[in-house]
Amino acid sequence: SEFIHAWLAKLFPSSMNLAQKLRWIEVSWASLGVVFLALWVGRWQRSWVAGMFGGAAYAFMLSTVIRSTGIELSRENFALPIFLASLAAAEFARGMPVGHTRWMWGGVASLLMGCSWMAWDMIQYLLGLWVVACWLQCLAGRLRWSDWDGRQVVLHVMVLLMGALLNPYLRSHGAWNSPLI
Repeated sequence: SEFIHAWLAKLFPSSMNLAQKLRWIEVSWASLGVVFLALWVGRWQRSWVAGMFGGAAYAFMLSTVIRSTGIELSRENFALPIFLASLAAAEFARGMPVGHTRWMWGGVASLLMGCSWMAWDMIQYLLGLWVVACWLQCLAGRLRWSDWDGRQVVLHVMVLLMGALLNPYLRSHGAWNSPLI
């Protein structure tokens, strides 16, 4: 995340010091999380009102407010909006007609999910909840591996496995062998 923060900081006027630039970057990045959560909930529930309520609830949560202050530069602050963007992209893929566009959105969702894990290894707990939810849907008969949702899960797991093998930090900690995979 530091590389992206450094790149974004170069886009600000040189009259601002680095601390000011980083605070604006953190506030903007946290705001992206609100937007992505609202998009995800709106598509998932097929209600933009639900999406707006979800985004507003996330925006006003104490943890989000603290993250958005820019006081702390952490990987968690960087990874959560990426994870929420992956959920939103997966919902967009689900709503697309069968074809290249659906696979494109599914690929974007998988790549974003993998990037969120590589940015912050503790996101594996949220990913683990997602895996449990997928298994429960499968047991309830709402998720079939032969349908699009099942293929999307397989695509996600393949990208997560690639991330676990290619990312030096995740590889050194044996993430490829984690319960998540």
